[in-house]
Amino acid sequence: TPLGRSLFVVGGNAKCARVSGINVDKIRIIAFTISGLMSGLAGLMLSSKMGSINSVFGSSYSMDIIAAAVIGGTSLAGGIGKVSGVLGGVLLLNFVQVGLQVFGMDSYYVQAATGLIILLAVLIDSFRIRLANKE
Repeated sequence: TPLGRSLFVVGGNAKCARVSGINVDKIRIIAFTISGLMSGLAGLMLSSKMGSINSVFGSSYSMDIIAAAVIGGTSLAGGIGKVSGVLGGVLLLNFVQVGLQVFGMDSYYVQAATGLIILLAVLIDSFRIRLANKE
């Protein structure tokens, strides 16, 4: 969609987007608005699942969210990523976490494995960016 392409351009290089005639401020406002609405919806769904609400609900999910996005191919530098890749990252991460728990690993080791997966994905992403900049 035009909004999706504009988001990618602004995320990749805001100066080029501005020179290309894209209203960068408007796209950023739209992005933050959509992000806030989706976060509110996620909070509503989590609170309805738990049956109560607390200010720290969902704080443990931040590492899993970043891991799923990075594993799915989303660049931390911006401008690179696909929804299908993020969904694949969610499935892979969930498969690894549930598999480790089924084998009886302690939850601390499961979190450590998730951290190692994030580290590997970020290293691969940084090497991919360096190779793209050299060419």
